[in-house]
Amino acid sequence: MNVAILKETLPGENRVAAIPATVKEMVKIGMDVFVETGAGEKSHFSNDDYKAAGADIVSDRSSLWAQSDIILKVAPAELDEI
Repeated sequence: MNVAILKETLPGENRVAAIPATVKEMVKIGMDVFVETGAGEKSHFSNDDYKAAGADIVSDRSSLWAQSDIILKVAPAELDEI
């Protein structure tokens, strides 16, 4: 199962939908986790933190939407994202 964690775009939103420790648990149970470049920056988690947890870092947001079974975001998706 492919899971994507997207970077929040809502002004003032500094949270991230999953932290590296959560990603590590997802990977442990067999999920393939993809994190949008910079998704955790405002929450003080680097791309390297997510890589160390087993995620792949992806810069193309549209490919995350296309390849993922589950999309994780804090704020609801905007219509133009879907």
